[in-house]
Amino acid sequence: MRGLLRVTLAPTLATHLLMPDFADFARLHPDIEMEILSSGDLANLTNREADVAIRVVYDRKTLPLNLHGLKGPELFGGVYMSCDRLAAWRAGAPDPIRWIVISIHGIPDWASEGEVRTTAVPFRTTDAEAQIVAVRRGLGMTTLPCFVGDADPLLVRVPGANLHMYGTVWLLTQGQTRKTKRVRLFTEFVSRRLAAYAASRGTVRIARLTRGRSSATLAVIRSEAELRSLQATSRSIHDWCTGIARGARATLRTDACLAIADGLLGQAGDAAFAEDSEENRPIDIDSL
Repeated sequence: MRGLLRVTLAPTLATHLLMPDFADFARLHPDIEMEILSSGDLANLTNREADVAIRVVYDRKTLPLNLHGLKGPELFGGVYMSCDRLAAWRAGAPDPIRWIVISIHGIPDWASEGEVRTTAVPFRTTDAEAQIVAVRRGLGMTTLPCFVGDADPLLVRVPGANLHMYGTVWLLTQGQTRKTKRVRLFTEFVSRRLAAYAASRGTVRIARLTRGRSSATLAVIRSEAELRSLQATSRSIHDWCTGIARGARATLRTDACLAIADGLLGQAGDAAFAEDSEENRPIDIDSL
């Protein structure tokens, strides 16, 4: 099977979530030429500017009526800062903490809550990648999708900050295009991958908490054997994170370890992939 497949989506979705899946699809179908249009600009599917659009949509009613779609999981965002910066703040470091914002967005209202206070002078960037680098370097704190912030071993949730639902992932196609074999294969493949992300949220979270950590940090998160045991049990990820975080605070007294424990306590309340429900599973619909 040959042909060109053009997919449009936001750069953050492409870079931090779906590119491994795109690569797997390309390996499965080497004769399909893929073009990934990673941009925030809207593509006109009716004019064939793209074959598939992957969008995060807050209100389903805003979807164009002439499109067809597969519904994916809900995506949440949180407030993040570097692990080292949080440890320094806990230790009373005098350095000011700034909001790191993308210039056109500013600071969202939902992100103003939390234990860590910032100065009135923000640090502005023009793109998401510069924003992520700035927060890794300890310049301050910023809002990020949970699939970005939780996966980064250098970042941690800001204690006391709430999560915010960005919206639901939709795979959108139009008219006869969706019936072509390459488009149908692609949308079904990505839909299954998104469903797997939602279904494996506990295992994914454990991997994210341990990825790239030092031996001292892994001591806080306990032994590998215990992690495997916890993965096999029916305990919720909320209980798991809360338990190890409280244990860490009770047994380890250094500022760095306390900061890690506090970050885990914040992650224990994660609703990024909420308890299993029909709303969190991809749904094939004939028309919107």
